[in-house]
Amino acid sequence: MEELVKLARDGNQWAWGDLLRRFLPLVQLIARRHGLKGHDVEDVNQVVWLKLLQHIKSIRDTRSLPRWIATTSRNESVNVIRRSRPLVLFDDWPSFFETAHTVSYDWIEEVAAYERRRALADALDDLSSQHRELLNLLARDPPLSYVEIGRRMGMPVGSIGPTRRRVIARLQELMRGSAGSPPQQRKSA
Repeated sequence: MEELVKLARDGNQWAWGDLLRRFLPLVQLIARRHGLKGHDVEDVNQVVWLKLLQHIKSIRDTRSLPRWIATTSRNESVNVIRRSRPLVLFDDWPSFFETAHTVSYDWIEEVAAYERRRALADALDDLSSQHRELLNLLARDPPLSYVEIGRRMGMPVGSIGPTRRRVIARLQELMRGSAGSPPQQRKSA
């Protein structure tokens, strides 16, 4: 992530494109969790990326970028809601403050979950198409028999389990090794 942010600071279009690819789903998820739809989600998206463009040089710890994006997305979502809703006056201030303080959301866990999903998707992209297909067949619901998987994959039934173990080990290795690094040249299969 550090190299990617450095490249973006220097104006590298590839780096900006990769940041957008990685974090656009997070921005949209947060806006939608606030009840926004359509153009409002796009407005939040535009403002978040504009603010990142303006402030990327002030982000010292690049590991905090996902949290910065999540916080900015949340703040901008709230701003959009405020601008779009009329002011409502009411008399029950004590119950308002009671409920306002009981609502919480764990943004750190949300960002961490997003990063795990992103790392898994990137690692799956780095597997060969044959290995991705094997994992897809093994994950079917209802499950396929090894005989059926072997027939579809053109491989002996006895090699499915060991191959599965190697593919999962490789997937875990890719997830550990690619956390925060730019995507590598994708395999052609």
